[in-house]
Amino acid sequence: MKKGQATVGLNGIPFKARHLRGQAAVEYLITYSWAILGLIIVIAALIGGGLLSSSYFISEQCDLSFNLPCSAQLYTEDGNFNMVMKITNGFGYEIELKNIEMNVSESIGKTEDISKKLKSGEFVEVTMDITSNQIEVEPNMMMAIPISVKYVNCAHEINPGCTKPLEAHTISGRIIGRVTAQN
Repeated sequence: MKKGQATVGLNGIPFKARHLRGQAAVEYLITYSWAILGLIIVIAALIGGGLLSSSYFISEQCDLSFNLPCSAQLYTEDGNFNMVMKITNGFGYEIELKNIEMNVSESIGKTEDISKKLKSGEFVEVTMDITSNQIEVEPNMMMAIPISVKYVNCAHEINPGCTKPLEAHTISGRIIGRVTAQN
């Protein structure tokens, strides 16, 4: 036997290290099998705990237009389903908001008349009661609600002071949000 070469014996018969490739392969597979099994258990625990559910990664948004930025909060209170929505006038001129219309489901629509003048940069906060017997809303539920806002242009060049009865413009968008519980 050469110097520096390892041998292992079985019943007095020596084996050289190069003949032990099978043992190295089995040790390699067992070591990585334990690591993969541990990873699978961690992922299963995260999915079971709800941390990797698809609704956890959906971001909340209120998307109308860059000229009418908005934010919304959906909540339940004493069995009622409500929404608070803040709309900001991002146009470079005054507008008059006429109404907000939303479709919570195919059969449930809600319209809120506002008739509020907003100068550029001003905002209005609207609270809407969307309670219905036809839908069940629970806390932590994600909802997507199509919405449209009607407004009249009050620019000095077109309709100074909103005195002319012009046809209203409509901007459509959607609200995606998680329903919270209010006490």
